[in-house]
Amino acid sequence: MRPFEPQDATAFRELNEAWIAKLFVIEPKDRLTLDDPQGQILAPGGHILMGFLDDHPAGCVALFPRHSGSYELGKMCVAEACRGQGLGRQGG
Repeated sequence: MRPFEPQDATAFRELNEAWIAKLFVIEPKDRLTLDDPQGQILAPGGHILMGFLDDHPAGCVALFPRHSGSYELGKMCVAEACRGQGLGRQGG
């Protein structure tokens, strides 16, 4: 796991689109966040962690800042092909 870097934007979007489209419908608010993670998550003080297996993006999680000084977890997923391989237990 490592902090989001600008070159991760496509992987972040694609990982999230896959699970959202499979289980739900991609809504306008999802599109806004997925198309601009730096502006919608990072700029207001949030964080994104990207998980990799064999140097390939395999998962991610976003921490959305809240007014109380806390964070809300969101956009958390692991690619179906990578599940069960310990990605969620990687140190950050």
